[in-house]
Amino acid sequence: MIGERLNNAINEQIKNELESYYIYLSMAAWLHSRSLDGMVDPETDVLAVPGTREGLFFAALANTSADHADAVLIPNPCYHVYYSATAAAGVEPVFVSATAETGFQPDYTALDPALLDRVSLAYYCTPSNPQGAIADLDQLKALIRLARKHDFTVAIDECYAEIYTEAPPPGALQAAVALGGALDNLLVFHSLSKRSSAPGLRCGFAAGDAKRIEALAVMMSTGGAGVPLPVCAAGARLWREEDHARANRACYQENFAIAERVPATASISANPAAGSSCGSRSATARRQRSSCGARPASRCCPAPICAKALAARAAQTTRKIPARLISGSR
Repeated sequence: MIGERLNNAINEQIKNELESYYIYLSMAAWLHSRSLDGMVDPETDVLAVPGTREGLFFAALANTSADHADAVLIPNPCYHVYYSATAAAGVEPVFVSATAETGFQPDYTALDPALLDRVSLAYYCTPSNPQGAIADLDQLKALIRLARKHDFTVAIDECYAEIYTEAPPPGALQAAVALGGALDNLLVFHSLSKRSSAPGLRCGFAAGDAKRIEALAVMMSTGGAGVPLPVCAAGARLWREEDHARANRACYQENFAIAERVPATASISANPAAGSSCGSRSATARRQRSSCGARPASRCCPAPICAKALAARAAQTTRKIPARLISGSR
C-alpha cells in the first residue's frame, strides 16, 4: 500500500513537471513561429507569469535599486502599471512624451546621456496603448543598442502584438535577431489576454536575457505567484492554436468598423494598424488623450493614463512625483 501510494505520488509529480514544462515549450514554439530561428531557449530564456501585468510590475523590482538613485523611463501616456511599479521600487520615474512628432512612441534616444547613465529600466509598448502606434525594426534596434550602451534593461510590452489588420508588427526579439541574436538587456512580454481574449486566465510570459529572466523569476517567487498547473495546460493549448487568434482579430475588425460609423468617433481613426484601442492621429483625439478621455475598445483592457493624471493621484498620497517630471518634457 505504501509503495503504491509512493509510486502514484511520484507519477503525479512527474506529470505536474511535464505539464509545467510543456507551457514553456509552447511559448518558445510560438516565438519560433515568428521567424526567430530557435534563438529562445525555453529552459533559460522564458518565464511564465500569471498575467503580464504582474510580470511588468515585478520587472521594476528586479531591475532597479533605490540605493543607487536609479531612474525608470516611462512613455506618456502609459499603462498605469509602469508607474506603480516604479513607485513601489522607490526609484525616479521619468515620463517621456509620445507625440505625433515622435510617431506616438517615446524617443528615448533623444534623452540626455547623463540621465541615460542613471536609467536601470525603460518601459516601451508596441503596438502602443492607447495610440496603436507600431515601432518599426529600426526603432527597436536603436532602443536595444541604447540599452546596451548605457547598460539598462528594456522591458518591451508586446501584449497587443496579435491584434493587427494586415501583417504582424515587428517585435523586439526580431530586432535582436537582426543585431546578431543576443538577448542582452532585453525583456519582452506577451499575453493571452488580448491574443485569446482570455484576461481572466492570467497567463503570459517574459522572454529575453537569461540573467534578467532569472532575476525576475527570483523576485516573482519571493513576492508573487506562479502560474497554476491547470492554467499552464490551458495556456499551452492556446499558444499552440492559431484559429481562435485569427477569429479574435476578425472580431476586432468588426468592432472597429462599427466604431467608424458612430458620429461621436467621426474625427477619430477607429481602425489602427495594430492594438485593441481606437487609436488616432487627429487633433481631436490628441486632446482626448491628453485629458485621459480615450479608452481602449476592449472591455478587458485597463485604460492608459497620462503623467498629469498620475500627478493628481500622487498628490493624494504621501509619495509625491517631483514637479519637474510631470510635464512630460525632456
